[in-house]
Amino acid sequence: MNDTRLAETTVVLRGLLVLVLLIVVGVNAAELQMNGLTRRHETVQAFNVRQQDPGYYAFYLFGASYLVQSDYPLAMLNNTDTEIVVTAGTRQWGIPVRLCINAAPEFALLDLWSRQFSEEAVRTKVQLHAYVQAASQTLFELIRKQR
Repeated sequence: MNDTRLAETTVVLRGLLVLVLLIVVGVNAAELQMNGLTRRHETVQAFNVRQQDPGYYAFYLFGASYLVQSDYPLAMLNNTDTEIVVTAGTRQWGIPVRLCINAAPEFALLDLWSRQFSEEAVRTKVQLHAYVQAASQTLFELIRKQR
């Protein structure tokens, strides 16, 4: 019984993670398109943390900015170019802020498929044009014979 609940919970959490990733990709794609139309920014960001003053933090999340003030110092945040480092006591956690995905092989396959499709479409068009010309000539000859 316990294994079944754990398996179901795992499936639900995986589904939620996929949903969140799809939302992040969708928001980033929309922001990238808006940036291209308005020519405002050259980069797209989904999440950012900055320290305005000691004890004041500004969060950027999916286009909205939030300002948070700390009343009690529980941890220290350091934002580098590649990660956010959270230091609490003697422990440190690094949260990566840049995600690099190399999709060049997939785009190369899509480009190859597109070129093959285009070549096949042109070849089919030429063959169809030749067939239609031959059929129309035959049809015109039959019509002339009927007259």
